[in-house]
Amino acid sequence: MRYYEEGHLRPIDFDRLADPALPITRICLLSLDELADAPLPASIGTHLRPLSSRSAAVRLESYDRFDRLDLQPPDPLACGSGLAALSIYLTPTQLIAAYRPCGSGDPPSLLPDHLPGNPSPASVLLLLLEALSRQDAEQLGGIEREIAELEDALLQSRRLDYIGRIIDLRKRLLAICFYYGQLCDLFDELEAEDNQFVGHKHNHFHNLEKRVDRLQSAAVRLRDYLSQVREAYQSQTDIELNQLMKIFTVITTIFLPLTLVTGWYGMNFVMPEYQWAYSYPVVIVLCLVILLGCVWFFKKKRWF
Repeated sequence: MRYYEEGHLRPIDFDRLADPALPITRICLLSLDELADAPLPASIGTHLRPLSSRSAAVRLESYDRFDRLDLQPPDPLACGSGLAALSIYLTPTQLIAAYRPCGSGDPPSLLPDHLPGNPSPASVLLLLLEALSRQDAEQLGGIEREIAELEDALLQSRRLDYIGRIIDLRKRLLAICFYYGQLCDLFDELEAEDNQFVGHKHNHFHNLEKRVDRLQSAAVRLRDYLSQVREAYQSQTDIELNQLMKIFTVITTIFLPLTLVTGWYGMNFVMPEYQWAYSYPVVIVLCLVILLGCVWFFKKKRWF
């Protein structure tokens, strides 16, 4: 567990955190595993619950003496920020941020080791939200590069699992768009006049709101880009299928006259040319002429 003391982020144990001699304004960072044992204010402890559902990526709940904010970024963004979940308890004088790292790595660097002055919990909340979205543009850029590589492979007719990759990218972008949509709703709630902790008076709040709006627009643009690549793949598949059907049609048309000749001479009738000594070679030459003539005709028409 870490605690801001005189503007510096330092480790602290639970016993010292409960010391009434500490300043009233407190900024604490701890893991979700430590949250259950932390000496929380009574008003917060009664509403303590674990993050168990990913149905809501962003959730804000207001109580009498504090606000609770739960954030669970989707996997593409969580890997960029190193944070799988964040639960924030905010009062006018205290901010307790409980986090769950992404994977088994080190705890994410949510806040700088030094905060100048004596920032309010509302200001630190905005810093936390900014830290969560700090690497989002880079993650979206990575997804855009994946889509561009997929498009290049499609244009070069390289054999890849296009459907599987398109579906995977689509799911990731849908989760990101849903997450940013909920963040926009969160900012609307925080900006409401009846909110006592964060309001429209924070200029940094508006800058952060604009950033999230730009990120949401970028995610929607990538989703449209992916739809265009999917349509291009479908068109390419239709073209390849039409080309294959054209080849089969040409082959069938070339051998159709030969089928007629074999059917004609396969009848159980005595034909006069059977008695001619050159009838067999003439039929062979006739079949070759028909075959080469059909090939020349289709080649001239550029059908293959």
